[in-house]
Amino acid sequence: MGKFWISSLLIITLLLANGWFCYGCWEEERFALLQLKSNLNDPNGNSLLLLPLWIDDNRSDCCEWSNVICDTTTKHVVQISLDYTRVQQIQGDWHFNASLFLPFKMLRVLSLSQNGLIGWVENQGFEKLSELSKLEVLDLSGNNFNRSVLLSLSHLKSLKSLNLDLNSLDGFGNRNLISIFSYTFVHINIIFCLFNQVAFL
Repeated sequence: MGKFWISSLLIITLLLANGWFCYGCWEEERFALLQLKSNLNDPNGNSLLLLPLWIDDNRSDCCEWSNVICDTTTKHVVQISLDYTRVQQIQGDWHFNASLFLPFKMLRVLSLSQNGLIGWVENQGFEKLSELSKLEVLDLSGNNFNRSVLLSLSHLKSLKSLNLDLNSLDGFGNRNLISIFSYTFVHINIIFCLFNQVAFL
């Protein structure tokens, strides 16, 4: 038993020494959050005081940052809520980049509502999020996606809730829209698609 505790203590010490933990949160995830913040800023790098608690300081626990929730036991990030984070009139449109979210292996909830999203970086669409096997809730409401987003999203088999309200899924009649969603997202239990700009046929 003594050898077991000594081995466990040694492993924990090595993890801490190598920077895997950062005052509560995981260093890899803290760095990924900072990368995400940088991507949210406009091309000129103006922060506009976005996410002021997200700072590049090893003493800062990212589990205590605004818009982030961590598992209380593992300290992995399980929820990121960035609703209304960007000012589209100032910062312009935003293109989704899945690589920014892939470090969050335990992520269950991702909310990107009202951020001026219009599409995604080449080869970094929502289908890449299929690598996040724990992701269950995705809120993309209030952006500017068109119906091309449906194919990209259809790869997310772990999703249970998808919110696409207030986008531009034009070109479908109301009945056709429901039919397409029922077929494409058969694995999703809850779908909110109530107030899209739909062209009735």
